[in-house]
Amino acid sequence: MPAAGCSQGAARSLRADRKHLRSDAVTEIEFVLARRQNAFFAELATILRDELRALGVTAEISPDGFSAPRPGLVHVLIPPHEYAALNGGELPPEPLARTIFICAEPPASPWFEGNVRLAPRAGAIFDINAAAVETFRALGIDAHHLPLGYTRSWDRFEASAERDIDVAFLGCATYRRSEVLAGHATALARHRCELVISDNDSPNPATSASFVAGEDKWGLLGRAKLLLNVHRSEFPPYFEWVRILEAIHCGAVVVSERSSHYAPLEPGRHFVSGAAQNLATLAEELLADDDRRTEIQLAAHEFIRERLPLRDSAARLAAA
Repeated sequence: MPAAGCSQGAARSLRADRKHLRSDAVTEIEFVLARRQNAFFAELATILRDELRALGVTAEISPDGFSAPRPGLVHVLIPPHEYAALNGGELPPEPLARTIFICAEPPASPWFEGNVRLAPRAGAIFDINAAAVETFRALGIDAHHLPLGYTRSWDRFEASAERDIDVAFLGCATYRRSEVLAGHATALARHRCELVISDNDSPNPATSASFVAGEDKWGLLGRAKLLLNVHRSEFPPYFEWVRILEAIHCGAVVVSERSSHYAPLEPGRHFVSGAAQNLATLAEELLADDDRRTEIQLAAHEFIRERLPLRDSAARLAAA
């Protein structure tokens, strides 16, 4: 059932994706989350639910496991590896033929490998990053791209807002990130910085001393002039779509090390990109140039709002 507001290109993709699930029409979508699941994934489920509802599709979030199968009901796990890990390491066998997996982990990470292991049991597989889709397909798994984009639920954009944080960083601790940030310590010390470095060895279900979620995150990004984006590892140069879109929704200009698969965003127009060792220099140049920073801020927000609506991906789920 192609949903209202879906572009012609999206509609063609919808038809291609139908074959992954049984022929019953989708009338209801249930996002199945584990209790104490990462806020990162719960927030993704929430915006997809909101966009589906805006298209007239019945969509709910279940923190209590799979509802009993019924005609028209499709389950969504986002992501499968974490749901399985928080429920004894496995998934229930029965509902999975009517279950969509939405994955959001960088290739070569242990979490991505967990999704690969579970993939043969899914009715359909999507990933938010085109690089991960390519990796799935190279492994013989028929995954499809589910691009993220603009959603009113995340929009906190205020062009004229007073921003008392010069540079923000949000991300989990890795050796490489620590090394890159330490290399920029002298430059960053000249500015007002907020570095929130989390421990991802276990899920972060809510704001804590080392993690921000929900309104705490939106508030921080709304106060930041720049968001510094550093990859977990040198390879792959994974574009952190969620973090970058969150920043754009809140008016924080992104300064990212070089990445792949960032289209349709454009470096130099919608964000600033450079080598890891040059990030502090790029950040300081932007902090000194209010006009340039405002130009990127406005262009990025306008682009995602006008050209990258999340509703198209929600429509793809509705038509699966």
